[in-house]
Amino acid sequence: NYVITSNVAGATFSWSRAAVANVSNPAVSNQTSGTISETLVNTSPFPVNVVYVITPMVNGCGGASFNYKVSLNPLQAVPVANCNSPVCIGSTIHLRTNPVAKATYFWTGPNGFSSTLQNPDINSAADSNTGAYTLVVTLNGCDSQPATTNVAVDDLPVANAGPDQLVCISKPLIILAGNIS
Repeated sequence: NYVITSNVAGATFSWSRAAVANVSNPAVSNQTSGTISETLVNTSPFPVNVVYVITPMVNGCGGASFNYKVSLNPLQAVPVANCNSPVCIGSTIHLRTNPVAKATYFWTGPNGFSSTLQNPDINSAADSNTGAYTLVVTLNGCDSQPATTNVAVDDLPVANAGPDQLVCISKPLIILAGNIS
């Protein structure tokens, strides 16, 4: 959104924009709104410039046209967020994503977790680390759509060997009655 202004009271404006390669929108011309409000989509992997030609009008007299340039960055691909879930309490959670050249990363998650590392680790996992972790990648000032991965932190298994038993030479067979919970 761009609000067109003038230092002359009562000024109105007309504006136009040519069709631009790699921009999904068709050309527009002779628009009379004082606000340029369009959603432009860059379909290329590189920045694209779009130029608006704006002409002010006061009492039917046209002023000098001027250009307003907008640089459109490409859409960010949705990153892929991965982890080594499930993990056991006390172990390390590894959050992972593929590298994006010149990008920054922002992870958030349960228990107030946040990190700007591409591949952060959470040491000494606890029950409070269970849940969804979200990643947003920023490139050229544009944020990606969020990607999510879920982490499960499991309790350590408990082994119970069963009751103590007496072993006699005359009875070499022993039945173990243990279990794991």
